[in-house]
Amino acid sequence: MHYATMALLMYISIVLVAVLAILYQVELNSDPVIASAGVTLMRSREDTFKYAANVPNYHKWTLMISKIDEINKTQISSGKTFNLYSRIPLFGEQTIPTKVVAYKPFHRLDLQTHARLLEMRISMSFTDIRRDLLPYTRLDCTVTARRRSLLYYVSVLQGLRFVMTSQLKGTLLNLKLMLQT
Repeated sequence: MHYATMALLMYISIVLVAVLAILYQVELNSDPVIASAGVTLMRSREDTFKYAANVPNYHKWTLMISKIDEINKTQISSGKTFNLYSRIPLFGEQTIPTKVVAYKPFHRLDLQTHARLLEMRISMSFTDIRRDLLPYTRLDCTVTARRRSLLYYVSVLQGLRFVMTSQLKGTLLNLKLMLQT
């Protein structure tokens, strides 16, 4: 009986490793969305973009960022690099190398992170909205994972979605409060 149990456990282990190997090799067709949210701000698109593109102030309105270190002190544009620092429970302070990968003044800003476990792209688009002759801006933000492995998608990404969606909504609320005062 003992030998049969050991053999069964060995076969289950082999099948589990095979399934994990297959899931790791199968890739999704596109970068999976982690979180997506938007906010309407009572500011012009230019003012909103200038505030959102001011990297040294990210820690003031972004929930997970504790500080920022600009690697190159140039104006923001495609290719600009900087380090974001985030305090993560149980892991301590983590350095997240980040690069501006898309920059269209007053319209779009995309950042690419290169963290150990999470490479993601943060896309922000800015759209004019007119209400009662006042300038409003719609800011839509989407966070996508750069890893396309099905194993990553079914394991890490599902829990991360819950956390990142609430973090993104809180961040946009902070931004709205900062810009409305």
